[in-house]
Amino acid sequence: MIRNYLKVALRRLWREKKFAFINISGLSISITCSVLIFIWVEDELKFDKFHKDVDNIHRLMVNMKYPDGSVNTWWGSPQPLEEKLTEDYPEIEETTLVTWGNEQVFSKAEKKLLKEGYFASKGFFNIFDFSLIQGNPDNALKEKYSVVITEKFAISFFGNNWREKKVLGQTILLEDRDLLTITGIAANPPTYSSFRFDFLIPMEYYLEVYPANKEWGNYNNQMFVKLKENIALEPFNQKIEYVIQNYRNEGHHKNAHTFLFPFAKSYLYANFENGVNTGGRIKYVILFSIVSLVILMLACINFVNLATARSIKRAKEVGIRKAIGARKGSLVTQFIGEAFLLTFLAIIVALILSYILLPTFNELTEKQLNINFNTPQHWLILVVILFITSLAAGSYPAFFIASFRPVKVLNGNFQSKFNTGLFRQGLVLFQFALSILMVIGTLVVYQQVDFIMKRNLGLDKENLLMFALEGESNKSYEAIKQELTNHTSITNVSSANQIPLQVGSTVINVDWEGKLEGTEIEFNHLWVDFDFLKTMKMELATGRAFNKAIKQDSTNYILNEAAVNAMGIKDPVGKSFGMWGQEGEIIGIVKDFHSGSIYSSTKPLIIRINQQHNYMMVRVASNKTKEAIALLENVQKKYASAAPLQYWFLEQNYRQIYKSELVMKDFVNYFAILGILISCLGLFGLTALNLQHRTKEIGIRKILGASISNILFLLSKSFVKLILIAFVIAIPIANYVLTEWLGNFAYKIEVQWWYFVLPGLMVLFIALVAIGGQSLKAITYNPVDSLRDE
Repeated sequence: MIRNYLKVALRRLWREKKFAFINISGLSISITCSVLIFIWVEDELKFDKFHKDVDNIHRLMVNMKYPDGSVNTWWGSPQPLEEKLTEDYPEIEETTLVTWGNEQVFSKAEKKLLKEGYFASKGFFNIFDFSLIQGNPDNALKEKYSVVITEKFAISFFGNNWREKKVLGQTILLEDRDLLTITGIAANPPTYSSFRFDFLIPMEYYLEVYPANKEWGNYNNQMFVKLKENIALEPFNQKIEYVIQNYRNEGHHKNAHTFLFPFAKSYLYANFENGVNTGGRIKYVILFSIVSLVILMLACINFVNLATARSIKRAKEVGIRKAIGARKGSLVTQFIGEAFLLTFLAIIVALILSYILLPTFNELTEKQLNINFNTPQHWLILVVILFITSLAAGSYPAFFIASFRPVKVLNGNFQSKFNTGLFRQGLVLFQFALSILMVIGTLVVYQQVDFIMKRNLGLDKENLLMFALEGESNKSYEAIKQELTNHTSITNVSSANQIPLQVGSTVINVDWEGKLEGTEIEFNHLWVDFDFLKTMKMELATGRAFNKAIKQDSTNYILNEAAVNAMGIKDPVGKSFGMWGQEGEIIGIVKDFHSGSIYSSTKPLIIRINQQHNYMMVRVASNKTKEAIALLENVQKKYASAAPLQYWFLEQNYRQIYKSELVMKDFVNYFAILGILISCLGLFGLTALNLQHRTKEIGIRKILGASISNILFLLSKSFVKLILIAFVIAIPIANYVLTEWLGNFAYKIEVQWWYFVLPGLMVLFIALVAIGGQSLKAITYNPVDSLRDE
């Protein structure tokens, strides 16, 4: 019987090639989207889940509460707190402190390479499951002058045959300063790990080089805590809320409220607003999952519409089969089987398309995804898609066609107890409402992301080249700066301890003239050299910039406008100001510039002179980029020996910060195009079927004098009416959803009326082209021939 069903289904697909093509095209495109989105979502959801005890691993977070009631949340932790926690809380099994180590220059013999990694305390390998290929995880980070390197690191220095060279125990020079002994070789961290590193160096070494990080007032370290089994998180959080205050009940520590946040959620739920978790990347995971389901739903609607519209052609077949004893159940099984076959063929096409598009998709998402059918879940998702799509698309048409009464059908009465006209209209309405909603969303997302990319940042990011100063080049900063400044390809040079667009260091222990008792403000702080404002092309609201000729400027301060507003002082220039007991005076107020996330307003910022030259900023003259880069490479060789120059432009850095938003913009664009394409494929098929049923009517109308425009209007008015109703339905939904989304941004576009009207007109135009193109064939057909065919 199954063989017979299969033969009948294949013959029907062959006879109705046009409609089979429309259905297979729509389904294969939508399933391709579903497959690609599934492997992306799978990768996002498995981030950091490979750690064996991940449910017991938590990151220590701090809610800093201010007198105005606002709360700022971050992951900082004072270094002395680690020892106190392990001593006083038996619920804790292990702790580790981790600090990002930026890029460090490692050298051995004649080879020098830049590598990225972390400084970590000895409990790191007891918490996280990064396996060591060689070495003992219990003591790999025990000695101060030691280093754990990854397999990739080992290959870059010792070659592919590093295992034969007894790498363990060898020494390697860090920053031309200290010899570190290699105590472990770790497997390369997986791509779905939050920790990506080439090396790990003991925290003890870091604290020796940067002793300021030992202070209670320094929150630049991350602390991770592993709780013992069966320790409930919420009760424990209540227990440690005031832990910092218990040890240091003074200054800004009085407002610090600590809590543990599950490490397994840190990647997807990283955003906090006023002390409350507001999600993060999980919003994109949910959004793209929903959109892929919507795309699949649109293709299923096409299948249902076309199948029910073609039902009259199968009515006699059903009537005859019922008359000779076929039961309704067997007919339903056959028609769902046809849907199953068609979906199966669509899945095969979709898999081919997925493999072809995967490299482009990886480039778009900046991931290294694979379609791997060695894993059961990948087979499972295909089987689920096959069955759900077949049932969703095939059930209604199957029950509808099987419901024909044989006596009436054989007498030419094709009525069914199902009202398919209204049902099909409802599906078309729903389909185009979704399409219009997607186009409106695409337009608003595009406008918002474009606004982010082009907004005035308060500094000039064009032609600004940056590179990290490491080792010898850091020591020779003044000489490098002088040599670069003297060249015609470079207009200005400066330095800072952080990338200006990503200022993360914070301080609360700040005093100023006129400060009210009990006032606590969290400031970002940025250390720069004397030419920083000029190089970055920042504008002063009042006061002056730093001047190397004025000796006192090495201890003076420049603030941004947000800092002055938060402090609530008038005429700030000339007033005394100090942080960490280092007194000076405010000499200038710089206009607010972009130094953090667009999801929050500009934070108060302190700018001060300091010799910590982590990054050099080079303003390149117009059309002289190649000359400038060649000069930089020569200078790097001169002052930093063989250490490679790794530079980037601030424009690239800005785009990298908002990579997720740019990816979202591209995703939504593609989804909207596919949604419209699938909807119009269905409209094309419905129009073709409609014309088949109305061939005689069109012929008669032409003989009676109807013009082409009259007939076009007649054929398209019902669809136009549905699209207009869909437009009316889509507008309030789109307005609500997009207003909620834009509410996440501190800087956002104003929603304009044409954001809604233009997509509606565009979808209407595309639909009319699809209807008109198909209708013109039938309209221009000789009426005599159409009547003769009837």
